[in-house]
Amino acid sequence: MECNSLNKMTFFMLAGKTYPSTEEEAKRKEIWLASRKMVTEHNKRAENGLESYTLAVNHFADLVWCHY
Repeated sequence: MECNSLNKMTFFMLAGKTYPSTEEEAKRKEIWLASRKMVTEHNKRAENGLESYTLAVNHFADLVWCHY
């Protein structure tokens, strides 16, 4: 299975979310991928002692700050 397909499946299966259009779905997936990248990079720094805590992706990972 292609990596992007797996990411998309994981995102929708874990989040259990649906969106009103394919455009919105694509937008939210891009936000989720960016959030996941930020978490991964932060956690690598934490492993190297550069951060004092770790992060995880959750059901809010498809939102931008103004959605909170």
